[in-house]
Amino acid sequence: MLQLRPLVHIWNTFWATPGFCNKLSVIFKGPGWGPGKPRLGLPEEIPVITGKEVPFNPSVPAYLNCYAVVHFAVIMDLYTELLGTVTMLSQGTILLRIGFIILSLTSFGLLLENRPKAEILEIIRCLVFVGVYKLGHLRSQFSFLCYAYEVLFSLCAAFWGIQIMKRITSTKDKHH
Repeated sequence: MLQLRPLVHIWNTFWATPGFCNKLSVIFKGPGWGPGKPRLGLPEEIPVITGKEVPFNPSVPAYLNCYAVVHFAVIMDLYTELLGTVTMLSQGTILLRIGFIILSLTSFGLLLENRPKAEILEIIRCLVFVGVYKLGHLRSQFSFLCYAYEVLFSLCAAFWGIQIMKRITSTKDKHH
């Protein structure tokens, strides 16, 4: 999963820091750096490790792990086909395929972290796949899998739609 919070903090610190050289130092020196501090910050500002810190480790159902592995294998197939045909494709098609791979990896990360809107992104990803695959911009290196991919992604979009509907109805039942 791409972690963006540190980048937001660096961006805000960059703009809040006076002076051009200090702004560059925000980017290239350690996270504890500030004007008048050593390159890696002051040792007394480092948080104390107590051993009671709880690591982030969401529990995920086994079917979701299998789902992610199967779809990752499909993405790897599409990626290897992209590598084999990159010299024959237009720049737009290459960017579309790379964008779909990034969308897929992001969606997998959100699903495996149990994020609340992950199912919606996964439906969008599956429907985008079906549409782009039908238009011929995505292809498998194994021609016998073409129909199987269309069926798989269509069924997955339906599955996530059902999951969302179940979640909506269960939250409505809890509120009444």
